[in-house]
Amino acid sequence: MVVSAVRPMSAEKHKRLQEMTNSGAAEGPLVILGANARVAGAAGRLGCPVAYVQGPDDSRVESAGDTAQYFVDYASPEFLDFVGTTLAQLKPRAVVALSEAGLWPAALANELLGLPGTSPETVVTLCDKVLMRSTLVRNGASDLSVRFAEPSDGRQAAELVSSWPAPLEVILKPRSGTGSRGVELIRSPAQLEQRGDLTAAIVEEYIPGQEYSAETFSVDGSHRLVAVAEKRVAPDSFVELGHVVPAPSLSDQDIAMVEAAVSRFLDAVDLRDGAAHTEFKIDNGSVKIIESHNRMAGDDISVLVRLVTGFDLMQASIGWPVGQGVPPLLPTPVAEAAAIAFAVAPPGLVKSVTLPTEAAPGIRIEEVAGYVGPGDLVRALTSSSDRAGHVIVTGPSAESAMAAAEQLAAQIDVQTMPVP
Repeated sequence: MVVSAVRPMSAEKHKRLQEMTNSGAAEGPLVILGANARVAGAAGRLGCPVAYVQGPDDSRVESAGDTAQYFVDYASPEFLDFVGTTLAQLKPRAVVALSEAGLWPAALANELLGLPGTSPETVVTLCDKVLMRSTLVRNGASDLSVRFAEPSDGRQAAELVSSWPAPLEVILKPRSGTGSRGVELIRSPAQLEQRGDLTAAIVEEYIPGQEYSAETFSVDGSHRLVAVAEKRVAPDSFVELGHVVPAPSLSDQDIAMVEAAVSRFLDAVDLRDGAAHTEFKIDNGSVKIIESHNRMAGDDISVLVRLVTGFDLMQASIGWPVGQGVPPLLPTPVAEAAAIAFAVAPPGLVKSVTLPTEAAPGIRIEEVAGYVGPGDLVRALTSSSDRAGHVIVTGPSAESAMAAAEQLAAQIDVQTMPVP
C-alpha cells in the first residue's frame, strides 16, 4: 500500500495535526475520503483541521490551512492498516465520505476508531438491493418495497416471475450498482429464460410512471425532508437526463405522504444520521422505494436543493459531524425552482464543442459544463458517465425551469466523427 502526503509540506502538516491533537490545543481533524474540488472548498469553510484521503481514482485536491493529504486505496483490505496506524494517531473527530466508493470505508473507519456515524451494516444494506428489500420485509415495512426475486439463473428467474400477478414486466439490474449501469426492462419471462448466471443480479417488479428522489438529512433518528426532485430519463433507457426541484407533479398532500414513507424507510434500514438520497415512485397512492444511498445525491441535485431551499447538503454533511449544527431551512426560497438537464452527443471522436450562453427571459443560467473536448471518445448512452454535459438554471416555476434546462442542454453542440 502506498501512503503518500502532498509535498513539500505534507509530513510537516501531518506532524502539526498530531501535535494539535496530543497537546489538547484543538480537536483532531475531520478526515474526508475521496474529496473533489467542491468538497474541499466546503471543508475549507469549516475552520477546523482537515485530512484528505484520496483513492487511486481521485484527484489531488487544492487546499489551504491545517490540512494533510494521503493517497491510499481505501477500497483495499490494507486500508485497515492505514486506519489503525495513521488515522488512529491523528485522533480524528470524524471520518466522512460524500461519494459512493468511500461510504463503506468511512463507516468502517469510524467503527474501528470508536467514532459515531452510520454503521458499516447499514451502508452494505443500502448498497445491496437484495439486502435492502429483505430488511424492509424483516422490519415490517414490506409495503414500501416492490416484489423482488434473487434468482441464481435465468430459468429460475422466469419461474419466480411467472408466479407474480400480471403484468409481468420486471427490472433486471445488478444487486449493487449506480449510474443506471446494467438496468434493463424485461417484458416477459421468456426474455429471462435466455439469461445465464444471475447470482449478482436482482429481479424487481416494474412500477411504471414518474420517478422522484427524496433528499433528506437526519440527526439522531429525526429525519428532515429537505426537498423532492422529479427526474427525467432517456426514452429508451434508464439513464437520467434531468432533475427539477420542486417536483411539479406532486401536491402538498403527496409530499406529506412521501415524508412519512421515507422516514419509515430510513428507520427500517437504521439510517439515523446524515444525508440520504432515496429514489421512489408512487403506485396506486403508495410510495415504493426504488433504492437509497446514505449520502447526498449525485447529478448536482444538491445544487438544485440549495438554490431552492437554501439548505446546503454538502456543507451539512461535513459540518454536522464536527459539531457545526444543521443549517435551518430558509423561510423564503432563494429561487422558486431549479433544474438540471444533461446533453447527449452522437457516438464518435469529438471534433468540437459549443456551449450555450443565453437563456429565455425569466430564466437564469447558473452553470453550463461540457464533459468532453476535441479528441475525446463519446460512447453510446448506456450510463450516466456517457453524457456530454449539463446546464443548471433557475426560473419562476418548476415547469419553466425544466423546459429551459432541456432546451439549453440541447444547445450543447458536440460535433463528432466516426472512430477510425
